[in-house]
Amino acid sequence: MSNQNYKAVPAEIHRKRGSCCKSSCIHCPYGYTLKKLGLKFKDVTEKNKEESCEIEGFSFDLDLYSIDDYKFIVLKDFICGIIRKDKLFVRELFLLNEFQDQGLDKPLVESYYFY
Repeated sequence: MSNQNYKAVPAEIHRKRGSCCKSSCIHCPYGYTLKKLGLKFKDVTEKNKEESCEIEGFSFDLDLYSIDDYKFIVLKDFICGIIRKDKLFVRELFLLNEFQDQGLDKPLVESYYFY
């Protein structure tokens, strides 16, 4: 999704450094990037739903849910996961592997989506 052509440094490398560099790294394990930039959400459509194919363990259940129940999670112009939501809650959260150790969980994602 991003126009940038570089390979991001994984969270484990940042963690080994021992402290945050405050550079808004995409895989910041210290929460700096998330606090500074927040999460955004992108509609899932028939045209862009193939972007979800890299998310391990995720598949659309369009027999039970509408495509409108799904949203991409975006951090710093990168898709980092997908949610299935209803009117009040995030019901399911799926993250790309490289975003799974950054503290993104349902309550946190709900706080950005619903508030």
